Amino acid sequence: MRFGLDIFEQEPADYTELTLVEKENQMLANIWMVKEDWDNEWNQWKNITFYELAVEEMDDLAVDFINKIRDMPKEVRQWGIYEFMKNKLELFRNTMPLITDLRDESMRQRHWNDVRFEVKEEFNETSDEFTLEKVFELELNKHADMISELAHNAKK
Repeated sequence: MRFGLDIFEQEPADYTELTLVEKENQMLANIWMVKEDWDNEWNQWKNITFYELAVEEMDDLAVDFINKIRDMPKEVRQWGIYEFMKNKLELFRNTMPLITDLRDESMRQRHWNDVRFEVKEEFNETSDEFTLEKVFELELNKHADMISELAHNAKK
């Protein structure tokens, strides 16, 4: 339209509201794209058997996602989706040391029995059904301190 206005030597009208709406739409698209990308990664990881998880790679990718949302403009930080993603990513990152502790080679059956007793749930850590998603379903992150201490003692 600018080209047509230039032909007639007309100044284009300034639509500040339209500019603001376009900016907000772009910010919305960006934050939702991050969520979609994260969901795709999660869907790939959630069914991987526990002992086959690539914890370091997953943690590095989670850091990348955290950096993406931290780089969002201030306006985005007020939105519910921003808080949702921030919390989800922080929970995931906080769970990575727990997974490392649980996967430690010094963890024996008696230690796993202690974990089962602590979470008051039965599970088989060696089965194919024990996946990343199962770790989150069992809310093992709520018992991270106990599991960390257990793993530390097991290493001794």
